[in-house]
Amino acid sequence: MPRPATLPTRRIATPALLCDRFDSHHLDEQRELNDTPAPNPYARIGDPRAQSNDNRNAFLHTFDNGSPFQGAALAVHLLRLYSLVLGAVTIVLTYTLAREILPERPLIALGAAAFVAFLPQFIFITAAISNDNLATLLTVATLWQLIRIMRRGLTQTRTAILDCWSARRYSQNSTRSR
Repeated sequence: MPRPATLPTRRIATPALLCDRFDSHHLDEQRELNDTPAPNPYARIGDPRAQSNDNRNAFLHTFDNGSPFQGAALAVHLLRLYSLVLGAVTIVLTYTLAREILPERPLIALGAAAFVAFLPQFIFITAAISNDNLATLLTVATLWQLIRIMRRGLTQTRTAILDCWSARRYSQNSTRSR
């Protein structure tokens, strides 16, 4: 699967596994076969001249030629579901982080999770296919683990967890020479 050289390998590994069985090399041919969603003619994504910028759906999903849950359209739906799961885990980890900081105040933890869950930009990015979802999840998970280390002490298990989640592991350049 070709990818930009600037994307870290681990950030695209799981989405690539989700979509690996779908042929994405011939998207133009698939579009002719109605295997990919049609572009939304009403979308004004990134157009500063648009009077209204409220239609942010890049594709139209219709049932004209059977189920849209096949081929590249299925891959898009799976990636969006993956993004939603990452967003849900981020919200749970936000609650857990706030509970770790203020264990005697569970309502503050609930408020922190609700605050993140109802941020309009968080909702928008979580519903889209984006690398930002995994980056946000890993950031919150790393902060949670750092607070646990500060409060409960450093152990080998916490060090291993922090190492897996830390940003340096996910920012390594994927174009290293072999």
